[in-house]
Amino acid sequence: MCTTSLETSAGTSAWRPGLFLRTSAIISGLYGVDPAYATTVRPVYTARGGYAGSQFISALSKRFPHYWLGGFVKWDTLHGAVFEDSPLVKRKQNFTAGFAVSWIFAESKTLCKRSASSRFF
Repeated sequence: MCTTSLETSAGTSAWRPGLFLRTSAIISGLYGVDPAYATTVRPVYTARGGYAGSQFISALSKRFPHYWLGGFVKWDTLHGAVFEDSPLVKRKQNFTAGFAVSWIFAESKTLCKRSASSRFF
């Protein structure tokens, strides 16, 4: 997955798209329905491997002397996934957001410089 980050005096922002591929064993374990568990509303379903959905994440972060603020938004979609027609799939997309505040009560007197790759995700 590719992550793009931008750090400015206002804070750090990043976004990351994701594409998921899974084996039939993984997808069957999550979305398959064996004959023993089939009902009239949950028919037998055999899953195959392949495309398993996408996600897009965007995050913001700002460090202050004694606290840190961060937030994110994430959109997941199963449109086009090989198991999209599984009777266990109830929604084909999901939106999630979060916000955090962290109080920094202590800090080492000697700090290390972070590399660009360690900033997000």
